[in-house]
Amino acid sequence: MTSSQREVVICIDMGMTGTDGETANWTYRGLAQENTKSRPKWHMAPKTMMGLLSRGAANATGTLSPSTVPGGPGSQLELHRWVRHYLGAFCAEVVAVIDRDAAPKWRDADVIWNFTVPGSWSALPVVADFKRLAGEAVSPCFPNGKGFRICCDVKEATASAQSLLVEGSVSKKKEYEVGNVVISCDIGGATTDIAISTVSSAGTLTTWPQLETESAGMVSIEKEFWLHASHFFRSVGASNPDQLALEIARGKNFQRARAEFMKGRAEERVSITLPDSCNVEKWSPLEATSPRMSTINGGKLSIHRDVFESFFRQFAEHIEAALDEAVTTARTAKKEPAVIGFCGGGCRTEYAIKRFQSRYDPIPIADHTHLTIQPEMATVVGSTLIWDQNKLSEFTRETSFGIETSDSIKWRRAELNLAASNFSRAYPWVVNFPCNKHGSHNTHRMVMTSTPPPDNSSDALRLLNSKSWVIEVDLRKEKGSTLSWNRKYQLVCNIAGPRDIDFSAQSLVTEEDIPCRVTREGSYE
Repeated sequence: MTSSQREVVICIDMGMTGTDGETANWTYRGLAQENTKSRPKWHMAPKTMMGLLSRGAANATGTLSPSTVPGGPGSQLELHRWVRHYLGAFCAEVVAVIDRDAAPKWRDADVIWNFTVPGSWSALPVVADFKRLAGEAVSPCFPNGKGFRICCDVKEATASAQSLLVEGSVSKKKEYEVGNVVISCDIGGATTDIAISTVSSAGTLTTWPQLETESAGMVSIEKEFWLHASHFFRSVGASNPDQLALEIARGKNFQRARAEFMKGRAEERVSITLPDSCNVEKWSPLEATSPRMSTINGGKLSIHRDVFESFFRQFAEHIEAALDEAVTTARTAKKEPAVIGFCGGGCRTEYAIKRFQSRYDPIPIADHTHLTIQPEMATVVGSTLIWDQNKLSEFTRETSFGIETSDSIKWRRAELNLAASNFSRAYPWVVNFPCNKHGSHNTHRMVMTSTPPPDNSSDALRLLNSKSWVIEVDLRKEKGSTLSWNRKYQLVCNIAGPRDIDFSAQSLVTEEDIPCRVTREGSYE
């Protein structure tokens, strides 16, 4: 990319569930021209046409497959049409928000739509070729034929792991070291995505192969409720019992009761206000064969706490089956997981988290309390972090760093910081320059260029894209040294981003930091 070009990255966590009151998770990042210092970023949550799929196919089955539930598609072809309609409406809404809030002519930039999807989607016929579906949905947003790119290489659980480890370190809940194995679990609406990853360097994860066990998301709770409610309404003679049960499952009253139960606040019986379409005002069994039986009283459906908990049990058991595979896979490779981390809206389910803590003890569990962001945003934030990592890797591949000597420049390329002791609190890329000096001070000039390295410093400093720094090293405080000794130390160029570069000095004898002062010069600004 040239200095006059811009790059716009739209990161989207592509879930398929929600209601009109819920919001989609995505970020829009406008990368300003290369010669500017700032990179504005907006985290937005526009209302979208969520619910096209959720309360039909996905809510009924917990997976993207045809359903016999009222309101859901009855075939793969119909479900495919629903997905295309949903994607088209979603992308149009995202573009409308960017048009409203972003800089003009943003479509003239290099536009990348970066989707994260569950790893299991590759095996589902309707969404297996999601990249093509997304391209068809985005294309109408660029009527003038302006090109764009679709990326969907990062899976939800991988992005979630990135957020869990970064945010866990930021919130000081836990540090993760290079070599740690982490299991991430993104509990979404239609699906739960689980992945195993290894901390390969500072801020970088290497994801293991996709697990085989599929797991449903929060919609499995609604499915169990729908089955219970439809059977109950049929037994009491309600009109259209299946449709009535579905209407309640879609409604805010059930969602509110579910949310309260997730937080452990439910009473002995859970009450849900019935819609006006229910023609039964009051019902209870003539003979109370069990206190756990559901009843209707005062226009409210009353469900025993144990029965309501059973809706969550299968949801938790599905996730446990996938987590069991992940833990077994890691241990078979003789890698004990350092943590099992949860994010997504479903990780707020106290009932499930308590089960997981008991089942997988002594492996530490990290839930939403370990995050400094909303758990629903973890995937899209992680996707943004991974995108930044990839851009940083691209930058380091194309950039050379040099130190000026008496007659030339010694050039080096950046390397991954494998010596970093934790996940996020270290620079991911470093360049080391060994030095030595007789005396108490030394001054160095460092040069950075994105073009092939020139042979001398004067040529390097004249390059338009080169940047330079002067580093003054104070060797007087180096422990165990005297003025007569030849001090051996190294200058370290620490790289966190194209505009986030720092320098430090370190003794090669004691490995302790040495004071230094850094001054930018040349065309850095």
